[in-house]
Amino acid sequence: MSEYSNYFNTAAFVSVSVLLVACGGGGGSGDGGNVTTSSAPVTISAANAEEVAAASYKTTAGLEGGGSGATGFLTGAVTQTASPGIDLVDVLISKAKTLPQLASANPAASLTGVVVSETIACTNSGSITITFDDTDNDQQLSTGDSMSFNASNCSEDGMIMNGSVSMNGVNVSGDPLSPPYSMQLTIQANNFTVTESVESVALNGSMTMAESTSDGVSYTYSITGSSIEVTEGGVSASLTNFNIQSTEDTLAYTLDLNATVSSPEIGGSVTIVTDTIFQGDSLADYPSSGQATITGANNSRVTLIAMGPNNVRLEIDEDGNGTAETFIDTTWDNL
Repeated sequence: MSEYSNYFNTAAFVSVSVLLVACGGGGGSGDGGNVTTSSAPVTISAANAEEVAAASYKTTAGLEGGGSGATGFLTGAVTQTASPGIDLVDVLISKAKTLPQLASANPAASLTGVVVSETIACTNSGSITITFDDTDNDQQLSTGDSMSFNASNCSEDGMIMNGSVSMNGVNVSGDPLSPPYSMQLTIQANNFTVTESVESVALNGSMTMAESTSDGVSYTYSITGSSIEVTEGGVSASLTNFNIQSTEDTLAYTLDLNATVSSPEIGGSVTIVTDTIFQGDSLADYPSSGQATITGANNSRVTLIAMGPNNVRLEIDEDGNGTAETFIDTTWDNL
């Protein structure tokens, strides 16, 4: 997650990439929460292992925002993009930190317990409507508060945001705008879309996000949930039973990725489980070490092993007997 990116530091609209079956180019089912996946496990073979490995790793890492962000993670399994990526989770955390003060500028916010609703013009064009239940009247997101926002062509810092998000289950220790602090909240997204240039990513569903830091330099993140969907470039996919843990400072990051990934791009579903935590340079797109096993039908699997700054090895076990029959050495860019 790019804590030090220009997007985050300017409270810009960043975004995520993940996946389901069937939401169309605008961003999924209207309820935003009841994401269902019916894809059967796909059989992994030497013929499809590269595509499966790319989609599984990049979409799961993309939800967290690791490496180059979300953009291209769905379509990029076939065709890489040159975009720096959209990181939706950063956007959502950034909005959780900064929107309460904007809503609380309303004079009615001085009344303890009042639910404040405010429509604010965005920097370039469009607007964002914020509803903030500030239960302790401290004008910032804190334990027990809840918030929702609806963006209408809200243009900021080169990105355009649309759709709605609600935030509940808030638990905060400290001031989330001034380290040290920790915060956790559950978000519900409904057709939440971020567009940058020609790239667009839409998010539907729910997840619980946590962020903490003791010094404002080293950060720890957690993203968990039962089901969420993402649409990018007209391609949809889903993550179910996902648990993604990461750390980042100015020098390095780590990623621990565990999820079931389902997408028509790979013809079904697979599970990805981290064997050795991925590690990389904070300025690099991909990890230089770490390993994950991706499992499909009949225990067929491909093990993905980071082998330096841009190299990766695939060990393919088609018959599921625990012994790889095929080995492919390639690069992350070509994967």
